[in-house]
Amino acid sequence: MPQPTVLLLARADLSPVDTEFTTGPLDAQDPFNEGRRTAFIDDQGIAAGLVHFRTSLSVAAYPYTEMLVVHRGSVTLTSGTDSVTLSTGESAVIGRGTQVRIDAQPDSLWA
Repeated sequence: MPQPTVLLLARADLSPVDTEFTTGPLDAQDPFNEGRRTAFIDDQGIAAGLVHFRTSLSVAAYPYTEMLVVHRGSVTLTSGTDSVTLSTGESAVIGRGTQVRIDAQPDSLWA
């Protein structure tokens, strides 16, 4: 998408959007594999999309800087002794290289 672009990723009521998504990982380092749906990615590596996740995973060094806004469920992020639980409508940023454990409530969704 070389021109300026505006995309709707999700609605607050979770009703469907017309935006086209590609299912699959951003690259070989993506911890979310088939749980990620990407609507936009540029040649600078900036991406936008959704993650549908329902379990836990630990990443020794998170491969991207990623902002997430929870749309459904809850997600707990733990790094070292610090932990934050995000509910619907809350957001956080995971910095590239961060050691993080992600615990998602079943059927969680974030953008």
